[in-house]
Amino acid sequence: MNIDLYESADDATLSEISRHAESLLASQLQTAIAADQRALTFSGLLVAGVAAIIAVAAGTSRPALPLVLMATLLGLAAVCSLWSARPTRWFFVGTAPVNWEADLTDPEKTLRRSKAEMVAHYDSGLYQNAEAIRHAAWAMRSALVLTGAALWVAIIWAWAQALR
Repeated sequence: MNIDLYESADDATLSEISRHAESLLASQLQTAIAADQRALTFSGLLVAGVAAIIAVAAGTSRPALPLVLMATLLGLAAVCSLWSARPTRWFFVGTAPVNWEADLTDPEKTLRRSKAEMVAHYDSGLYQNAEAIRHAAWAMRSALVLTGAALWVAIIWAWAQALR
């Protein structure tokens, strides 16, 4: 984050950079909210699937290994999906007025310097949010892989039963 580089920009360019950063921060927030909703909905479906498998398995004296494996895989997928939607440190657009006190009390500080610092601050926040999104996406992909594995167990088991 090079505040001096941002400060060297003319005022119109600095304002445009700030506007685009604020727009991207808002887009990141929309993306994260949608991803969290998807993850929570998916985890609800997975938990229902695990409950159904457990209900079927409970009706037998000795549950079939594929049922136990499917319930385990779907349970792990639910955990990954919930992990994806966990609260994380998030950078929101804007600044609190209290954060301007140092700028207002420093007679040497120009508005351009303050704007440059804000743009650098936004840049740091964009990176922080991108990392949070990346980690959540990894957890959600893991949930999907585990769900796919459970589906393959079900398909293979069904074929094995059919070909008996």
